[in-house]
Amino acid sequence: MNRACVLGAGNSAHVTAGLVASLPDWECHVYAPRKDRAQLWREGIAQGGIRVCYGNDDDNLVVHGSPVKVSKHAKDVVPGCSVLILCLPAQAYEENVRAAALYVDEGAAIGTICASNGFDWCVDDAMAAAGRSPDSYTVFALQNLPWACRASEYGVAADVLGTKPFMELTGRPASALGDLSEVLGRLIRVPCPPVASGFLGVGLSNMTQVIHPAVMYDNFADWDGKTQYGEIPLFYQGLSDEAADNMSRVSDEIQAVRAALEKHAPSLDLSVVHHVWDWCTRAYGKYITDDSTLRTRFSSNRAYVGLTCPMVPAPGSKDAGDAFIPDFEARYLTEDVPHNLVPLKGIALLCDVQIPTVDRLLGWCQKVMGKQYLVDGALDGPDLSETFAPQRYGFHTLDDLPEIRNA
Repeated sequence: MNRACVLGAGNSAHVTAGLVASLPDWECHVYAPRKDRAQLWREGIAQGGIRVCYGNDDDNLVVHGSPVKVSKHAKDVVPGCSVLILCLPAQAYEENVRAAALYVDEGAAIGTICASNGFDWCVDDAMAAAGRSPDSYTVFALQNLPWACRASEYGVAADVLGTKPFMELTGRPASALGDLSEVLGRLIRVPCPPVASGFLGVGLSNMTQVIHPAVMYDNFADWDGKTQYGEIPLFYQGLSDEAADNMSRVSDEIQAVRAALEKHAPSLDLSVVHHVWDWCTRAYGKYITDDSTLRTRFSSNRAYVGLTCPMVPAPGSKDAGDAFIPDFEARYLTEDVPHNLVPLKGIALLCDVQIPTVDRLLGWCQKVMGKQYLVDGALDGPDLSETFAPQRYGFHTLDDLPEIRNA
């Protein structure tokens, strides 16, 4: 029997665990260390397992699977697993890999369901803390989250709102990519074609760094810190032209970084780094009803229907549903800024490429987060150690980056 461990207990963990556990030749374990989530999962699974429910555009498919083990202790669920899939926000990678490192089988594959910039650097650093050398395990990353999804009943059911037609995969060593592609494609029911661009390219291609900070900025840059909202704005369907323009400019700046990297290392293939305009139809083409502008490519996407901006009840509100303020501790900032925008800025600095839109968004984001990463144009703020910036990991020239060093 093959065994896979899902690390995490949120939306994507529900889908991944349900899909893996549905396979007759795979056993699924779940590592859920936070609070009482493992117990809640066990209580949910006791009702009959996890239902993964797809929407109308995916034939209303329902997949059912029941994980065999769920624990808040890595020692209970990690040993014996050949694949570890991190279904976690990027800020939880290091803590969870460190907790699992002592129990990871020799040669096991450790990867993420959604790549961030610097994912492999983080894994190597966390594994090294447990005395594990990079040649004792495989690392992989999927380019983006394979689905738009939500857990509809904790430990019991998850809804897949939209499925991408494929999800590019990178990994190390390169010789493992063929087998990983086959295994992961079967586990998550989405084809996972391998790409040659390495973690550098897959990280730069992550669209969360393009989309989420720009939309948060558009909705809340003018917030005075006091005004309460009577309703929660739609995140994608309420997209403005200005937000779409900012997303396009960020994507332009990423393309400029890509061009500088390929010029520096001509053998480097970063073709996986697409502009957001093209990505929309590559990822969600069948769900989009109006592809005339970038704004409509988001606002008319059926996979995004009803998804709202992260907000919390306003202090002192009598009814938790009648007054709201922005949630600046949501993952659209706490994940996508230190683990995507900041390393993007770090790579741009190594390339000597100006990225003014990213600088503007990053400046606002770190302010509302109460953090300092970028100070007077330099990545030397006191909170840099919380990020995946290349400078944090000792990469101070382009030739220090593994993909360029090995190109």
